[in-house]
Amino acid sequence: MIGVFGISHKTASQDVRAKFALSPDEVIRFWDLIHNRTEITEAVIVSTCNRMEIYFHQDRSRCERVFIQLKDILKAFKCVDSVISDNVFYHFKYESAVKHLFKVTSGVDSMVLGEDQIVNQVKESYLFCTNNGMTDAVLMRLFQKSFETGKRVRTQTAIQQGATSVSYVGVDSCVRRLGNISNKKALVIGAGESSVLAIENLKQKGCTEISITNRTFENAQIVASKYQCNVIPFTDYKRELRNYDLVFTATNSTSHLICKNDLSYDKLINQIFVDYSLPRNIEPSIAEMSGIELVSMDEIQKVVDGTVELRKDSIEKALQIIDEKVDEYFEWFEMRALRPVIKSITMNMQKLREIEVPNRVGNLDPETYKLIDEQTQNITQKYIRSIIKNLKEVTQKGNSTLDLQAIDKLFQFDV
Repeated sequence: MIGVFGISHKTASQDVRAKFALSPDEVIRFWDLIHNRTEITEAVIVSTCNRMEIYFHQDRSRCERVFIQLKDILKAFKCVDSVISDNVFYHFKYESAVKHLFKVTSGVDSMVLGEDQIVNQVKESYLFCTNNGMTDAVLMRLFQKSFETGKRVRTQTAIQQGATSVSYVGVDSCVRRLGNISNKKALVIGAGESSVLAIENLKQKGCTEISITNRTFENAQIVASKYQCNVIPFTDYKRELRNYDLVFTATNSTSHLICKNDLSYDKLINQIFVDYSLPRNIEPSIAEMSGIELVSMDEIQKVVDGTVELRKDSIEKALQIIDEKVDEYFEWFEMRALRPVIKSITMNMQKLREIEVPNRVGNLDPETYKLIDEQTQNITQKYIRSIIKNLKEVTQKGNSTLDLQAIDKLFQFDV
């Protein structure tokens, strides 16, 4: 059985989702638990700010119990009490699970329709799990097909038309105001996902002088090392504000990190502040100051929302592509499950024909024998194709191993 168990922005608030987020180290420890306590044979665990999902494969089918096991193991692992409603979790199996993954990697299931950051996040999760021995053939094939699906949706539809992420809009607003930011200095406050995306977009727009600061200095160092940025201590960021043209904030702080008094410079400085945070990290009144421009989430969201309608028209076409790719994957999946039985049936029927034909018509002239041999070969192949077709139906597309074993035994001829 292929399945997915998870929680996302569609079912739970950010505070609840945060309780179930998994770091890379936690992913490995969590995998050890589910591998030892369930019949799951392989898994890919995706954990972002908007979702935490466990994609898995297990050999035994019709095992609804695995979803309950995953929920209980996850709650215990994250030390989350029973106050959290089970309704925040969802699960899918078979075709529904595969379709869900393909919708995720295509941007159809994202908070911002069509955004493409999720596919990179899923790729990183897949590679991490694969490198740590958590995946095998079924999920490897599944995720490769999901990336192929996402690429096709993005290239053959207009689902990415317009702005598709708040991070992109924030940086783009700076470019629209300044025309060019390649010679500007930027400071990013925070080291979470939004901050990382801001840095990526800044670099794409040509900005090379980027600094980062964060309450946890080690987290800032990790991001800085990956993106070749400078790191400044969190205790110093207010004194350093005057040295930057662009300042981005993206933290979970419940109070303002930048206030009007922090910008009382001894000379006029032209600066743009971009606040990605809710609640706000930057005091709104700084927009009243000379030389200061403030880009708030309200402004950013308006730009994003304004392009949603352009992308909505692409959903139907995207879903058609996804359905086609789901069918392609299950053609492979079904044949993989049925292959041993099909091979056995084919070999046994061919063996039966090869023995019986010479025994029955061995004394005929060569031309007649050749004709009969060809006809019996055609009849045998026709029966094999018919059996394979019926085999898929009676075994629920290869998902019932008990039926497969019975049918395999049925075609063990005594010849």
